[in-house]
Amino acid sequence: MSSEGFGRVNRLHHEVFNDKNERRFVGSIESTMRLELLRLAEKDANAYCNICWAAFNDAFMGLMYPNGYTESARAWAKGSLLEDRQENPDRNRIMKVIDHDLPESDSNGKVIGIGYWKFYTQERTQADLDAEDKKSEEKGHPPDCNVALLDEFHGNIDKYKREILGRQPYVLLNVLAVLPEYHRKGVGGMLIKEGLQQADQLGLQSYLEASPMGRALYQRMGYEQVREFEFDARKWGLDRDLPHVCMLRPAQVANGQS
Repeated sequence: MSSEGFGRVNRLHHEVFNDKNERRFVGSIESTMRLELLRLAEKDANAYCNICWAAFNDAFMGLMYPNGYTESARAWAKGSLLEDRQENPDRNRIMKVIDHDLPESDSNGKVIGIGYWKFYTQERTQADLDAEDKKSEEKGHPPDCNVALLDEFHGNIDKYKREILGRQPYVLLNVLAVLPEYHRKGVGGMLIKEGLQQADQLGLQSYLEASPMGRALYQRMGYEQVREFEFDARKWGLDRDLPHVCMLRPAQVANGQS
C-alpha cells in the first residue's frame, strides 16, 4: 500500500501487510492524522535518541545526563541500540510510529514514537541470567552520564525484576517514548497494543516499570501495580518526586487461539 492509500478516517488502526509480509497498522487516531506502525530501521537510530530525549529530558534523562545529551552519549546509545537489534531481532523488537503528514524534511524521518520490547520466550537458567549480567557489565556506562544514579536505578530495576519474575518467560516493555506534541493522541496506545498482541500470541505475561506519566495508560492496557519502585529523584536534584511502580499484565489468550 502506498502512502496515497492512507484514508483520513476516524478509526484507531487496521491491519495490513506490505510487500515484505511485515505486519503494520495504518489508519488515523484523529481525522487529521495519518499514522503507520512499523519496525524501527537502522536509519532511525538518531530519531530514537531524539525522541527519548524529548520525552524524558525534564525527568529521568535530565538527571541521567546533567550536562545534556552529548554527542558521545548519543553515539553510545545508537551503537547499543543497533547492536541489540542486530544481535537478537526476535528478542529485541523495536517499533516506530510515523506521521505521514509531516514534511519530508522532518529531522526524525517522520518518526513520532517508539516502543522497545524484549521477548523472553523461554524460562531462563541461572547461567543465562549471569551471562546477561556479565554482558551489561562489559558494555559499561554511557559517556557523560551520572554513573552513581544509573547504578542505583538499574540496580533496583534488576532486583525487582528478579524478585517478581524470577526465571519465568515474559515480555518486557523496555522503552516507550512519544514526542510531547503527540501526547494524548493515541500514539503510545498503538505501540503498546502491538507489543501486547505479540505477547498474547505467545501466551506471555508482560512487565514494565512505570513513571507517573505513563501509569494510567498502562492500567488501561491491563497492567496492574505489583510493587512500588524505590527511587528518590530529589536526592539527585529533581525539583519534584518521581515515583515509579512495577507493573505486570497477566498472560492472555489471543483471539482465535484456544
